[in-house]
Amino acid sequence: MPKSFAAALESPNFWRILVVTVLVGYAFTVFLSSISSILSPFIAGFIGAYIFSGLVQKLENYKIPRVVAALLIIVTLLVVLIVLGMVAVPFLQKELIILSKNLPSLASRAYEILERVFHSLNSAKIGDLDLRSLNLELNQSISFLAQWVIHFAVNIIGNGTAFANIVTFILLSPLVMFYFLKDWPRFIASLNQLLPESSAESARTVVVKIHKTLASYGHGQVILCAILMVLYSIGLSLVGLRQAIFIGMLTGCLAFIPYVGMLVGLLASLAVAFEQFQDWSSILMVGGIYATIHLIESNFLTPYLIGDRVGLHPIWILFALLAGGLWFGFVGILLAIPVAAAVGVLVRSIFTPSTPKS
Repeated sequence: MPKSFAAALESPNFWRILVVTVLVGYAFTVFLSSISSILSPFIAGFIGAYIFSGLVQKLENYKIPRVVAALLIIVTLLVVLIVLGMVAVPFLQKELIILSKNLPSLASRAYEILERVFHSLNSAKIGDLDLRSLNLELNQSISFLAQWVIHFAVNIIGNGTAFANIVTFILLSPLVMFYFLKDWPRFIASLNQLLPESSAESARTVVVKIHKTLASYGHGQVILCAILMVLYSIGLSLVGLRQAIFIGMLTGCLAFIPYVGMLVGLLASLAVAFEQFQDWSSILMVGGIYATIHLIESNFLTPYLIGDRVGLHPIWILFALLAGGLWFGFVGILLAIPVAAAVGVLVRSIFTPSTPKS
């Protein structure tokens, strides 16, 4: 047992501080959970300011006013996001609608396969249903599913409440990010003033460690996304899928959002595959590519590029993702690993004895 931890246990105020810390942490978590629906633009703005504050400082060193530098960065990001949205969103909407329209023909092809199998077994019935009734029920089910997919595509991707929320997020996030970037030095100075003199140096040391860990996480995430872009593009191109490069790059770009990138890419790939291929083997190969690359990502790339850099075991990463999703939804999943990495650094700093300077 580390000496610092043993000394802390012997302190008369240890348990009192521990109980107060747990209660305050629980109350803060409940409070954040209750307002999680409005936190997204503020969290996104803070993260953007944290990432680009160094770039703003470099531009300021070149005699560019801080306000102008912040505006330049935000306008550039907005232009990039708008261009990507204009290209990606219509493509995804189109492919999802095509997929829904092709589902009835898929049902017919599946029925033909079942018919050949049943005739080869010299059986014309399954329980109380013959093949014709099976075909009718299968087509009805697929038609219902097709209508649901069209409704989903139009309301989620095309318009509706989800679109309004996205617009609100896009409008508020740059504003919050601008104010954070403009006043970032003042913000940091205010935090420094809040630190008690007795523990200010230790607190700054922990913050520096957290900053280095988050920087390593960011670098690892960029490398992971780049590798996945290459793997998905090559795999889909080998199958001969149309738009393989675009879908592969889209999947890799969205890979920083756990599971979302893979699901979006898989849906788009299957939509194109169902329209392009007539044989089931090619369609199954597309699904197999996503399954194989996802296994490689989960078992090799993510632990090596992300887990080792943030100092977290894969089990803790999985727990952080589940807990973040349960408490804060999509935003919780997005921030789960960085927050878990910061908490890990903080815990290790508390329970690891400091080495005296010689």
